[in-house]
Amino acid sequence: MKKIILFAIVLSMLGLNFAKESEKVPNFLLNSLSGQVVSLDSYTANKDVSFLVFFTSWCPWCTKQLETFQEMSKETSAKVQYVAIGFDNDKKKVIGKINSIGVTFPVVMGTSEISEYFKVSGIPVTVVVDKKGKVIDQVVGFRDKKYFSKFIN
Repeated sequence: MKKIILFAIVLSMLGLNFAKESEKVPNFLLNSLSGQVVSLDSYTANKDVSFLVFFTSWCPWCTKQLETFQEMSKETSAKVQYVAIGFDNDKKKVIGKINSIGVTFPVVMGTSEISEYFKVSGIPVTVVVDKKGKVIDQVVGFRDKKYFSKFIN
């Protein structure tokens, strides 16, 4: 019975419908950790590729994904952008997590609007956006540096 349930879960994950790859990502307005309203485009415009990572402070795989992107951010050019999108109810927990990792790229608080658009149903979720603002990949769960490096020219 456990094998059947596991198989059903895997099949449902394979059939997840994410944001349409042919659509330009809307210019969502989000709150920065300092409380300023910022547009997603202010971070992603004029970048060859952007990585949007949806996370929570209590998720160990989210921590690992943020650490991976922090490492990558030190090695990639200014034409690559990383944006962390926190989904904790308590902004202080997000700030604590970001500070403990030493994240230096932009971090914003998520909204139901952006999570619904990207159909976030688990965490971490990483969305890869090209220079035209279109989704070129979206994955649920942790992926290593090698996986994401293929999107960087």
